[in-house]
Amino acid sequence: MKRILYLILGFVSSNLFSQELIHKNDIIYGSAPNWRNQLEELKLDLIYPSTTKKLPLLVNLHGGTFLNGSRVHLAKLCEQLANKDVVVANLDYRQGFDASPENFQLSITQAAYRAQQDAAAALRWLVHHAADYPIDTSWIFIGGESAGGVTSLGLAYVTQKEFDLVFPSLHSVLGSLDSSGNQLNDQYSIRGVINLWGGIADTSLISQQEMKTTPVILFHSTNDQVIPYERSTHPEARFQTVHGSLDIANRFKNNHACYNLYYIKGARHGYGFSANYMGDAINDFIKDIIKGKCKSGETENKKGDVDKGFWEY
Repeated sequence: MKRILYLILGFVSSNLFSQELIHKNDIIYGSAPNWRNQLEELKLDLIYPSTTKKLPLLVNLHGGTFLNGSRVHLAKLCEQLANKDVVVANLDYRQGFDASPENFQLSITQAAYRAQQDAAAALRWLVHHAADYPIDTSWIFIGGESAGGVTSLGLAYVTQKEFDLVFPSLHSVLGSLDSSGNQLNDQYSIRGVINLWGGIADTSLISQQEMKTTPVILFHSTNDQVIPYERSTHPEARFQTVHGSLDIANRFKNNHACYNLYYIKGARHGYGFSANYMGDAINDFIKDIIKGKCKSGETENKKGDVDKGFWEY
């Protein structure tokens, strides 16, 4: 009798936490010239529950140093979030740049700019076609890991004017941030940002108004050797001068704005956080914002496996 009861409870429990998901793969949201000036189709996958309800939209961007990533990398995390009643758009974007030492800095900056153009094009496409899917356009979130985190932070907090002040050539060479990829002009508002071990050129780019209206959730290892947890504190970090998750958290904290910081000690770039762990935290973050109850906090992930990348869990 007990065994039957356990089986029934197990069946009920599994159905409570998973549901039928719809996958729409290889949707073309635009096209644009890549770094070799070859026209490239821009694609996304949509994952969402079978429902008639309108749900928040999360746009996810993979990492790969703007060079060699793939949206396949984030498939498990996207499914975790879709199971929590979120429409997830998993993007590919233009990658590649001239990595020679003499051209590296300008070329990777151009790659980051192109990625932000593509994310904006995807958002316009998704808003334009929202009626075809269970998307509530009043609740749009953007997130990503590594280079995808950089892109997400840039799209939410770095304006065309700010880009033009620092890198005036980008606008003239690559076009505006909002005019590439497709000809759609639909408007959108980002309600929250999910940053997985990415960073921003300078936290001063995040205005007080942006902090007030667009909270952020951050995941990062204190020992990240690619994008430092805190600017210039890791002797081997590849991008020493990038402001990492602790810098961003402190910017929000000092301005009494809502943020969530999750950190782990001793893990490498992209390691220590499982899809389940992040999925639960991101779901709480999104739901709290929708309820108007965003709460700041800093949490150490003490149970994460520092030898496992998030794709390995």
